[in-house]
Amino acid sequence: MSSAPNRPTIKEILEAQYEADLCSPSEQAIKTKIYLDLLDRAIEGKPYSRLMLAEALKDRYKDFRRARKKQENLPPKVENQLTEEESY
Repeated sequence: MSSAPNRPTIKEILEAQYEADLCSPSEQAIKTKIYLDLLDRAIEGKPYSRLMLAEALKDRYKDFRRARKKQENLPPKVENQLTEEESY
């Protein structure tokens, strides 16, 4: 029985790229390393390069980033704004 390498999901890669893009300068090196390590794990044993995978995911990343920013800009849920006195 052969064991498949522990490959990251596309979502994990996109999240790591997002964090690397938006982190503080003091976190840039570590967040970028995490992203690049995930790319390396994803292509391990495959005839692809990091650049090839990053390019292949470029449109997905744009969609992911747009959706994440939209989600982050949503107002808090109304029920979280209610005080105990206002809730039933």
